[in-house]
Amino acid sequence: MVAPPQGTAVTERIPLFPLDAVVFPGEAFPLHVFEERYLVMLEDCETKGLPVGVALARPEGEVEHPPVEVGTACRIMASEKLPDGRRIVLTAGEHRFRVRGVVSDRLYQEADVEWLDEPLGDMDAAERAESRVRRELARIGAEPVAEDAEGPIETSYAVAAALEAPATLRQRLLESESAEERLELEEAILRQLAPDE
Repeated sequence: MVAPPQGTAVTERIPLFPLDAVVFPGEAFPLHVFEERYLVMLEDCETKGLPVGVALARPEGEVEHPPVEVGTACRIMASEKLPDGRRIVLTAGEHRFRVRGVVSDRLYQEADVEWLDEPLGDMDAAERAESRVRRELARIGAEPVAEDAEGPIETSYAVAAALEAPATLRQRLLESESAEERLELEEAILRQLAPDE
């Protein structure tokens, strides 16, 4: 997981891709792109070395309705152009942002974003919450979900990415104010799962 830019409150403008999906830092996220405006966006991202700003689209799903405020910047890792012009793209979530404004000067939307820090919360409480979450993962036979995660922040995102949950709940996890808070919510969710789920 890549750490967000630090030490500045200045916003940055990045391409915006509103989707019916929530992506977490550290998560591999494939995209199947066929709309002309997003094909152009991908070309611009690759040419300029920009991330794709993925944010949950509001229920209306129309251009004039902005996405939710918190999303994740995703770096393009691989891209394949199909014979019919569509693109299969593999991205990786890097860091969270808050949308400060949406701009529609191009074929696709852009967002002025503020990068969000990754607070741990109370260190001892976060570590205890991480231990409880790992126990719950073991109980349901899902230890591999977080086996490569190091520390509460990475564990919180690894578990969030693996949870099969409605987009609204995933968004709530993404917007958690600290790893401690996110892990506590994940513990509550995992406790409701049976061992064979």
